[in-house]
Amino acid sequence: MDRIEKNIFDYYKSSDGNLYSLPANGYKDSDINEFSEMGNQLISNGAIIVRKDYLEAYLNYKKQQNPNFDQDVSTTTKQGFIEMCQWVQSHYNLPAYTNPTVALAPFTSQGSLSITQLAEYFSVEAEDSNGNLTYQPAQEEYKEMLLFLNELYNKGLITQGNLSATSAAIGGYIQNGYVFAFIGSPQEFATYIKTVNIQKDVEYVPIVITNDDRDAPLLTNLAGYGNRYTMITKNCKRIDRVIKIFDWLLSEQGHVSLYYGQEGVTFNYVVRPGESREIEIDGISKNHIYNYGQIEFTDYAWDYIQSGRQTVLGLRATSLLWNPMYVRLTSIRGDELDIYQYYLQYNSKAALTPYTYDKRGLKFVLDPNDRDYNEMVEIEADLINLWANKTPQIIIASNSQKALEQYNSTLATAKIYGYEDLLEYQNKCFQKHKQSLGITFAWPKNLSSYQAPQIKLTGYTQYYKQVPTNIVKR
Repeated sequence: MDRIEKNIFDYYKSSDGNLYSLPANGYKDSDINEFSEMGNQLISNGAIIVRKDYLEAYLNYKKQQNPNFDQDVSTTTKQGFIEMCQWVQSHYNLPAYTNPTVALAPFTSQGSLSITQLAEYFSVEAEDSNGNLTYQPAQEEYKEMLLFLNELYNKGLITQGNLSATSAAIGGYIQNGYVFAFIGSPQEFATYIKTVNIQKDVEYVPIVITNDDRDAPLLTNLAGYGNRYTMITKNCKRIDRVIKIFDWLLSEQGHVSLYYGQEGVTFNYVVRPGESREIEIDGISKNHIYNYGQIEFTDYAWDYIQSGRQTVLGLRATSLLWNPMYVRLTSIRGDELDIYQYYLQYNSKAALTPYTYDKRGLKFVLDPNDRDYNEMVEIEADLINLWANKTPQIIIASNSQKALEQYNSTLATAKIYGYEDLLEYQNKCFQKHKQSLGITFAWPKNLSSYQAPQIKLTGYTQYYKQVPTNIVKR
């Protein structure tokens, strides 16, 4: 139990104060703090990415037409984005209406990650200026986002087939080079992005677009309380052994063994756990204690990794109870960057880093002790299902007026379902969550320290990481 940090325990504990499951990929406050102290920032969870070659061709075309063309002003608007996509579709003869020029993530019974991600680009308010939770689908920016998607559809940039396509089908669009822009979480399609990069030398890079008010995007970073639960079955005969395995999987020894292997054979410590070194951050030297140390693979292991044979040595295995910050903190590269695909994934979002924030302040749990808990859970499920079903219909409406009518009708239905009651209940839980974290506001714009980053079409490219020569392109 000593290995489970309080913030994760408190997030998952039941109403009786006990913990009944253990999550993987839970981000510890202490690890994030150390990562920040080392001058690092977590990248965003999602992005709008575009083909770099098509983007550069379009920008060159615009600058030839007008030497004073400002891509950060013109192309970061909704209409600027649409104009760019239409030019790319026409100039490169991309198949309209059959394959998407702008691809969206799959739509499921829970909705689509594209909607979640685009809402962040449109800076849909999650908390009002008084610190109360908002119902995001009722916000003006959310409506603006859906009407924007409807316009993309009616201009032949989004296809109806995309809205019912599987992940594999959407990956096929990307892998064949048909997709100019993708909205969602690039890591979900990493293999397809890598394949088109190697086979056709296509690179995807992130871009920035804004809402009508020109608000800077507010993108959530990768930090979260985890996902995927591990439990012990009630008929387990040797619970003591399972607990020992859990303890090892959560331990530092378990992490180093599963990912790096055996010291002196497959890895060496550059800095041992608990040792300190002088590091330089923004030109200032400071003494930093490395909690987990710094680790480098041996040449022997590196050859196996670069040839894709690391499983032979049992390296880089994923633990059931993995700490996602462990490799970021121990890697001499500052992140999990030991194969070519990981560099593609990192650089597909790195330039958006100044627009990201930690959303854990907004990730609260519903209070199961409340007498209205069961009813509120049902209302929440009904509302998620409602928007998941109606959003594609809004997108494919024949014109903006009909899309608006569909949106207004859906919001009215959501009100009948009880979103206002749910919001009131959620807000009580939200306030308790913030109080437990010792914060007044969770939405960055409500903080006096918030300074909106400058709007740049291609983001802050200084955050890109160059692929080292010892990384094999495969």
